Amino acid sequence: MWQSVQPPIAALARRLRSLRPGFGMKSALFFLLYSAAIIGAMAVTAHLDQRRQAEELTEQRLKGLAVALEARIQAFLRGSRHQMLSLIDSYPLRRYANALEEGSPGELEFATAQVADLLRAHLAAHAMHYQARLIDARSGWELMRLDKDRYTDAIHSAEDLQDKSHRDYFQELKGGGADRFYVSAVNLNREHGAVETPHRPTLRLAARLRGKSDRPVAFLVINISFASLMSDLHRILGDSHVPLVLDSLTRYLVHPDRRRAFAFEFGRVESLAVDAPEVAARLLGPHAPGMPYGEVFTPDLPIRGEPYMAALRVMPMQGGDNRRTLIVGAAMPARQVYPSLLGSVTHSREALVVLLLVALSATFLVARARAHGQRVAATHAKLKGVLETAQDGIVITDGAGRIEEANPAAGRLFGVKGAELVGKPLDALVPALAAADPSRFRKGVWQPSEAKEAADPDDHAIEMARRADGREFPVHVSLAELPDPRQRRLAAILHDQSDMVAARQAAVAANLAKSQFLTAMSHELRTPLNAVLLYSQMVAEDLADSASPEVLADLERIHQAGAHLMDLINGVLDLARIETGRMELNMATFDLAEMVADTVSLAGPVLRQNGNQLLVDVADDMGMIVGDRVKLRQCMINLISNAAKFTEQGAVTIAGWRQHDMVFLSVADTGIGMDEEQLGRVFNVFEQASTQIKAKYGGSGVGLALTRQFIDLMGGQIEVSSQLGEGSCFTISLPAVAVSTSPPSPDQVNVGQRMKVLVVDDDPAMRALLGSQLEPNLYEVVGLPGGQQALEYLASHAVDLILMDILMPEMDGWDTLRVLKAEPRTANIPVLVVSIVGDREISEVQGACGHVRKPFRADDIAAAIERCQACRMGRSVVIVEDDLNMRAALVRAVERVGLPAVAFFGVDDALYHVRLRRPGAILLDLQMARGPSGFDMLDELANEPALAEVPVFVITGVTLSVDQRAALAERCQMVLEKGAFDLDGLMAHLLEFISGECPNDRPGASDRVPPAAPPALRMVGGEQP
Repeated sequence: MWQSVQPPIAALARRLRSLRPGFGMKSALFFLLYSAAIIGAMAVTAHLDQRRQAEELTEQRLKGLAVALEARIQAFLRGSRHQMLSLIDSYPLRRYANALEEGSPGELEFATAQVADLLRAHLAAHAMHYQARLIDARSGWELMRLDKDRYTDAIHSAEDLQDKSHRDYFQELKGGGADRFYVSAVNLNREHGAVETPHRPTLRLAARLRGKSDRPVAFLVINISFASLMSDLHRILGDSHVPLVLDSLTRYLVHPDRRRAFAFEFGRVESLAVDAPEVAARLLGPHAPGMPYGEVFTPDLPIRGEPYMAALRVMPMQGGDNRRTLIVGAAMPARQVYPSLLGSVTHSREALVVLLLVALSATFLVARARAHGQRVAATHAKLKGVLETAQDGIVITDGAGRIEEANPAAGRLFGVKGAELVGKPLDALVPALAAADPSRFRKGVWQPSEAKEAADPDDHAIEMARRADGREFPVHVSLAELPDPRQRRLAAILHDQSDMVAARQAAVAANLAKSQFLTAMSHELRTPLNAVLLYSQMVAEDLADSASPEVLADLERIHQAGAHLMDLINGVLDLARIETGRMELNMATFDLAEMVADTVSLAGPVLRQNGNQLLVDVADDMGMIVGDRVKLRQCMINLISNAAKFTEQGAVTIAGWRQHDMVFLSVADTGIGMDEEQLGRVFNVFEQASTQIKAKYGGSGVGLALTRQFIDLMGGQIEVSSQLGEGSCFTISLPAVAVSTSPPSPDQVNVGQRMKVLVVDDDPAMRALLGSQLEPNLYEVVGLPGGQQALEYLASHAVDLILMDILMPEMDGWDTLRVLKAEPRTANIPVLVVSIVGDREISEVQGACGHVRKPFRADDIAAAIERCQACRMGRSVVIVEDDLNMRAALVRAVERVGLPAVAFFGVDDALYHVRLRRPGAILLDLQMARGPSGFDMLDELANEPALAEVPVFVITGVTLSVDQRAALAERCQMVLEKGAFDLDGLMAHLLEFISGECPNDRPGASDRVPPAAPPALRMVGGEQP
């Protein structure tokens, strides 16, 4: 530079001397020279500062790129481990290992062909995999070798196979540890002992193939093109950076000068330890606390005769049992990093003149720029202070979601230093944050998925994050787009929610404990009260002709008071079951107008007590709906009773109509009405409009709360409108489901003959009570006090039905039920559980045909026995489907044609059920969210003679191959695709299979098969996928 500017400066000096400048000119010249000196000094200072900043930024960028390279290689190794373990666990390789161990030539030849096809497909599907071989674990000779570039010569003849016993990787595999996965060192591939030409850098992945004796019989070795893997690393770095890869001895595997890579294979020493021994010592020596492997940055690594800035880090080759390490890094020429002071100054004489003329202006501009820089630095310092002192984790990412900056709190949140998060994708820390998807942003703010928001509207912004050690924890997420016009950048604020979630779980547990306590106490109250009701009813019936009217009136009052108390306890118990999530709806098809008529006839006497007039306005087209008839009738009775109670000498109107896809029921009165404040709490539990109203009219405040809960469970709504002093109107709206009104045509159970019923209960009063509920002309009743006595009786007597308690001394009901279902003589006897413990789902999964909870009404026993009788023909259809909506639709379709349906979320529960009770048919999905698949269930059914003949109809959304479809066609009656099958045709085939041949009468049907479950919508194994 000095040579270029010296001539014009000398010429200017000569001209100035010839001008003989005066004092003013000298002053101006001095000022200009002084300004030029100031500008030059500032330029040098700025240049040095820029060099320092450039070096710091480059160090961070190169370290981040080194971390990214390590992450890419680790991801490749994890995926390769999964692929290798999947290969050795595949059926062809397991069959090959067993044949190799047993020495069966025919089986070995067939298995070899299968393995060859499998490995060909594997090589074709993976671009980086170019060779696969099987090596004998004892001798080291190749058993099979397949090359992608020699596809036609896939299985080599004996003279082509090689002895690999001398190779390092064979010796390590033979003497390796317990891990089934192995990663070799990176070297040049050798064929017949010589380095292959052209050179092919290779990484070998291997796994031990074990026979039935669990002894390794062969090693599966896959050759990976290390050059192809390095191409991926080049794409990560781009054109401005170069990768460096070294082995654990710092020998070059990947180097910008290709002649230096793998030089050790040819006896030359080319390594980092030779080029930069101090850098190698820092890299392999003691490293920073908390960091398991070394990391180093150097600004002057000699490459191609010039200094390079480079960041290197030692990474473990995770996944193998040999625990190798690699050294990976990124580098770039230092000349591309440091700004050039010479380049900023022009080489022409005119540039020097311009520099002198603009000195004053430049001084002013530099002063302003410095002031602006100071303000920016102050603002940056404030923002940095906020970030560093913030208690929540704050990260800044680019448009693709890769972290550019993270505060210390974010590092503490994930168990690392904040700087170590730079370069990592945000969704690797919080998988739910698909930050690169612009469709998830509304007005610049990230939104959770609609499914999550619908499932948990209160905590939809809470997602699961993953710490460095793999532990998951909940975080509250706020993610927004930054207003940067140059590029899309995102800011995320992450707040640890572990304490909040724990507190919420504790609160839920406390509420659940309260509800369970309430349920238990309600049971204790209902048990004696049930006896009071039943015995008062029976005494009144016995004394109807002989007792005085006063005695009959007293008995009626006892019964009414007990019934009122029973209704109150039932309401409290129902509320508790709803809170604990155990309320079950008995969904069935019924005539809505008929239900309303029954309700009006029941509530008529109550309406007329206060001199009220009853008006009924129900449309003729109400039709059939699917719902819980008993609970809907209970809701209507609650509304009618309230209307009659708060209305005197007025009118109560019951109306019903259908509009589009909804049905409406309303109960209106002309009673005392409510104001706005009373309307706001009318559905609260144990609350009434006012204390005066409670004192005058009585009531518990449970009925309306329970009504709203029942309507919500059935998918409907209840609304109320009222005017104080004019009356109230309650309106129920429910979905209207179009159903067939044609009667089903299943075979009817013959109940004309007298059935023999065995009652097993340790309470003599309960045995007598149950016996009195069964009509003598239909049932012959035998009572026994315990499970052991029942088993002894059944050893020599035959019965048609067993009613059994659970809580009994010595041998309880569950143990008795298991013995009954395990014995062929008694396995087919229907067992109806009558107890205060357990529920319908538990009883039916254990093999019972139904469950009646104590205390019970007289018609509960009769209805349960009728259901057990209906299921004795093996007509039930088992539905195995993990999607809630699809499962409910199939259950509804099956029940519409008059067949009982039992639905399961998973395969394990379904198999347990069908082994206890052989169904008439099975509707099976192939892909499950958790646990075994539909294919596994088909295998289990085929292996059990008692279930091999059960018709199976596959309904799946899985795309099937030709081989899979052919295999399913041999094992199933029909294979249907979701969204593309005829539901009516499916139901017709079901009826044909079930009605045409009773499962219990088929050849090979086991005598152990008990009756099927009652026709009701049940979800066993979880309501949510």
